[in-house]
Amino acid sequence: MSNYDEQNVFAKILRSEIPSYQVYEDENCLAFLDAFPVVMGHTILIPKTKCINILDTSEDVASKVLSKLPIIAEAVKKATGATGINIISNAGGDAGQAVFHTHFHIIPRFSEDNLLAFPKSIGTINIEEASHIQKLIKSNLNV
Repeated sequence: MSNYDEQNVFAKILRSEIPSYQVYEDENCLAFLDAFPVVMGHTILIPKTKCINILDTSEDVASKVLSKLPIIAEAVKKATGATGINIISNAGGDAGQAVFHTHFHIIPRFSEDNLLAFPKSIGTINIEEASHIQKLIKSNLNV
């Protein structure tokens, strides 16, 4: 975690240096409204632990934080009257991560909200490709 930036906006929110509209807090995590929402009710869930993204987050911390995700997502859905929810976590700049502290976007969705949906498929995977990537992923699991 030597690359963790103590000055990132979420670290400042955790230290109460920046105000936020908090919707949930416990000893492990904090959820608050996104300051730049893509739709009203857009909420951010973060661990209180210093971690850059989900790949840098311990299994214990991830388990504690993610156990609250369905509860918060359901509250956001009910509060906004949304008909769906997107849960998004970008890991790394190339994936669109802008704040380098592990976080999960909880985005309420509505029919005709004009937000982008999941990207279109690149096509049907073939047996050789599937077998190859399956073996590569399995060989890189650290469980």
